[in-house]
Amino acid sequence: LATEGLELDVDAFERTARGREQGTLQEACDRYRGAFLEGLEIREAAFEEWQLSERYRLAELAADALGRLLDLQITAGGADAAIETARRLVAIAPLDESTHARLIELYAEKGRRGLAEAQYARCSDLLRRELDQQPGDELRAALADARRRTRGPSVSLAPGSNPERTQDRPDNAKRVTKR
Repeated sequence: LATEGLELDVDAFERTARGREQGTLQEACDRYRGAFLEGLEIREAAFEEWQLSERYRLAELAADALGRLLDLQITAGGADAAIETARRLVAIAPLDESTHARLIELYAEKGRRGLAEAQYARCSDLLRRELDQQPGDELRAALADARRRTRGPSVSLAPGSNPERTQDRPDNAKRVTKR
């Protein structure tokens, strides 16, 4: 494929994902919209192998860029942007306890104890289901710190509820119940 004169989204993503500045990393993360060639099915072993390897490679690059962007956002004090970035990073690397812990800390910083506890529960369930292990020290410490830093009742989510829609309001009985 002759690429002269063409701007390929993968090339632009890779170039910006290797950046060091917050704006460049934000651009890279905005470009990454999911699995490489998602929805395209060509049943040919060599193509499928290539496609899968590219998916993994690009997802790792996206996770790295999101992690660096998250560091910069936290340093700059942008908790809301950092929460969104951490949520995207958790979606790409769901078994990374460190990112879950950082998200819990960010929720606590914003006074959103219910979301912090819901994040801990999601991560804990995932670790148990996928790896047959309990949360590590970093995750437990993040939850303990969130509980110390935020006031108000502890909340747990009803099965099937969406924690992002609870707004941390224990009076929302359909989605949240008091413990």
